[in-house]
Amino acid sequence: MKEFLKLDNKLVIKLKIIPLSPLTIKYSSNDRNDEEKDDTYVAVITTEKNMRNEKDEKKPWKKLTIEKGSIKDEVRVGEIYIAGSTLKGLFRDRFLTSSKNNNEYVDNLFGFVEGDKAKKSRLFVQDAFLSDEKLRELFYANPKEALKQVTSLRAITPVDHFSSKAKVPLQYEYTMEKFVTELTINNASLKDLQALYFLIRDSINNEIRIGNSKTRGFGLVKFEIEDLKYEQFKSQNDELEIFEEYFNINDKESKKLGDKYINKSLHLKDDFKKVDLEKPNKFIVALFEMGVN
Repeated sequence: MKEFLKLDNKLVIKLKIIPLSPLTIKYSSNDRNDEEKDDTYVAVITTEKNMRNEKDEKKPWKKLTIEKGSIKDEVRVGEIYIAGSTLKGLFRDRFLTSSKNNNEYVDNLFGFVEGDKAKKSRLFVQDAFLSDEKLRELFYANPKEALKQVTSLRAITPVDHFSSKAKVPLQYEYTMEKFVTELTINNASLKDLQALYFLIRDSINNEIRIGNSKTRGFGLVKFEIEDLKYEQFKSQNDELEIFEEYFNINDKESKKLGDKYINKSLHLKDDFKKVDLEKPNKFIVALFEMGVN
């Protein structure tokens, strides 16, 4: 409990999600039986106007219909987004891989509930929204125009593996727009920051997909750091303090008592935000010279 009552530091990472292949979209108004329950999607934020009461089983979910390349949707309201829970599940899997299946480490970072045992998460992931604020606003000002600009349709005709005959064509609505999410890690360790950069490395190597129909070529994404904020508190247990030279101090966000900082708010310098696998910058070199876990 002590680690949640006292903060040694905090990392806040603004992470851009760049689609390298289409991200499929689902609708909260879809018939639940039509969905692949074990998969994830780019979802659509909805309002009370188009949400069915979960308890009213007699009323069916309103369906969206696709005719002649256009979508007939009189019920959808809201912007597209990627759920933070979807991203957190992905990050957990990747962190587990990069830590060589170190469950104890991953449980310490992501938290867990097992029987009468539980641990709070140190990592929090926000929903990812479109990085273009004007497009976000357009979804509420003119939904039809927003859909026109942001989404497209693709038809795929799957083949039966047994008979080799073509099945009924499938229609997918998708987007290629960029998204932005925010990660917060309390009491971040050297290993946490290294794992984050392993995640970014894997995305550059085309190893990360999100969303539905990944086996059909959808959902390939790359991550980029837009901002990495490091909040430094007066503590002897802060492993990341040695990297302070790679950050700029933001005095407006920091707090002082006299001429001494109570806490510092630092942002990674622009020169060190880009991740180049062939020529890693000085910050990344220093980060991994401290030991790969």
